[in-house]
Amino acid sequence: MDRILLQHICCRPMRFTLFDRISFNDDILSCQVLFIKKDDGYTTDYYEASLIRQLPMPEHRINNISLQELEASMLAIDWHKIDTGSEFRFNDEDTWIREKAIDSIMSDLLHLSAVEDGKVYADLLKIRFWTGTLMEQITGSLTTARNKLEVSQRFYFLQTQGIGVDGAYRFLLNQWIEKRMLNRRKAVPAENPDAASITGGLKERKILKKRKGGKGRKLI
Repeated sequence: MDRILLQHICCRPMRFTLFDRISFNDDILSCQVLFIKKDDGYTTDYYEASLIRQLPMPEHRINNISLQELEASMLAIDWHKIDTGSEFRFNDEDTWIREKAIDSIMSDLLHLSAVEDGKVYADLLKIRFWTGTLMEQITGSLTTARNKLEVSQRFYFLQTQGIGVDGAYRFLLNQWIEKRMLNRRKAVPAENPDAASITGGLKERKILKKRKGGKGRKLI
């Protein structure tokens, strides 16, 4: 990042932020560093890192949409490419094949998002392929989806000491696993209503016992 850092410093702004995305296998660690001008130099006290795991799509269908086939269709498109359409002819479908493929993908994503289990996978695919592209601007911000699937942390520098990106990735990976486990625990009562009724029954019995044991006492 030395060159892009120099490009900012030579313009002498009061503050600026640098962004970088670092790959760890299939995962992406997004980092941003804030620089502030002090006297004749620039300083930074921390950087912020966030992680969204790039989970492989399982081999099954949700709402009649194959997750792996949809992933392959999105992988086949260069989402960062902006086609000028120099050979575009409205009456010739061969000149807008990319747009037809995107339209088909959008239809599959809508069907996938129509059910709760599918929406998680749809959001993962959108974040993976659309972050920082024109698609994110056209379809709307991915902030809501990112907040549900992302873990982030601020890492401070103390003089010359600090946690590097390798340590940040390991820390956030552990945070991500913990968040996933908590979400699964929260989902248990919804998936097993009998467990909730059993718990409610036990509470009711305890209340009845307290009332029997407190016979003759004034209730407040």
